[in-house]
Amino acid sequence: MNEEVRILALITRLRALEASTHAGDGSFTMTDIAQMQADIADMRAEMRHNFAALGDELAALRRHMDSCFAVIRAELIPRLGAPPSEVIN
Repeated sequence: MNEEVRILALITRLRALEASTHAGDGSFTMTDIAQMQADIADMRAEMRHNFAALGDELAALRRHMDSCFAVIRAELIPRLGAPPSEVIN
């Protein structure tokens, strides 16, 4: 299920819970509250996992771009006719 849809569903359920609590009708039980808390905990764990995966992807992209930059730099230095220290500094 789409994360955005899940978050919107949880927000809707929480608002309904708050409304029933303020109205005093008690239509939500402790089981409903526990289920919502479990859903929120699951979503948080999934988001942590997704952010960790994103961090890994960014690290891989950074390494790839560094290697590409090293190749380009190695090709450009001889063309410029300058020693590497003068080009880099």
